[in-house]
Amino acid sequence: MTTPKTLILAVGRWLELLSRTTFVRANVIVHNDAAYTDITPTQYASALEWIRNVPQLSSLIEISSGRGMRKLPLDFSKRMALEAVILEESPSWLQVVDELVISQDDLPNDVVCWAQCLDMTDAESMDVVRNVSGKVDAQARKDFGEAGESALVTMLEASWPGSVMHVSMVSDGLGYDIAFRPGDVEWHLEVKSVASGVRRRIFLSRNEFEVSRRDRYWRLVLVVLDAERSVQSVSILESSALWTGSPRDVTSRASWETSKFILKSGEGRSTFCRALGLTPPQYAHAALYDAAPQA
Repeated sequence: MTTPKTLILAVGRWLELLSRTTFVRANVIVHNDAAYTDITPTQYASALEWIRNVPQLSSLIEISSGRGMRKLPLDFSKRMALEAVILEESPSWLQVVDELVISQDDLPNDVVCWAQCLDMTDAESMDVVRNVSGKVDAQARKDFGEAGESALVTMLEASWPGSVMHVSMVSDGLGYDIAFRPGDVEWHLEVKSVASGVRRRIFLSRNEFEVSRRDRYWRLVLVVLDAERSVQSVSILESSALWTGSPRDVTSRASWETSKFILKSGEGRSTFCRALGLTPPQYAHAALYDAAPQA
């Protein structure tokens, strides 16, 4: 663990003291009260510097003025501290939280340890883990998705010059990413990038879903990327696979806006060129016409 347990414990003590007294008074306590002297002055100083370097926490604490924490709940500052530790450590499980951490019993040992240092409950820790995972996952999906889109645009333009318009660069409200006209028909391609060698999941917005139902030229393109973000395969998923597995609104008072779809092996997929009835140019990228992956 990069962030020492003692430092996190000292951070928790600072936050607790500053929530109820001034910085000057808190500084006297950590250096003189027997209940606090199990941690060295140097470690307390390091913890204070750590707090200063966390924007969410430094903005809450007015150290230079001699005052303590602004009028915010202590549990809020502790949650911000745990979130900062998780982001700093960036553990491998953070990318698959939704699959591995289903309940509080599934909390990773490192999170349990950090939370104990901050005197947080498992329920509070679970909330923080889900919140951090959502932030990280959303940004990772965005970056990964943009990589797949750009790769597909490059491949299509190289094979059918002048046929591609990357419309999502102009507007993300059309319900698709690429307008592709290799001939008389203009296809509207919604691109979903997925990683090779892992369970395939995609996220579809309500707008994308509704456009798929009314636009006969809408197609969902799966671009499989490897660890270096090189294209491994390009296939098209039949829209019916989305329609049959989509959520249903049961009342006019609530509706879904985004849904996650887990793709079964080879479900409703065919090669890009075959699905669009295209004859690939001699110099086309093999991923456009090779057999679709079954993984």
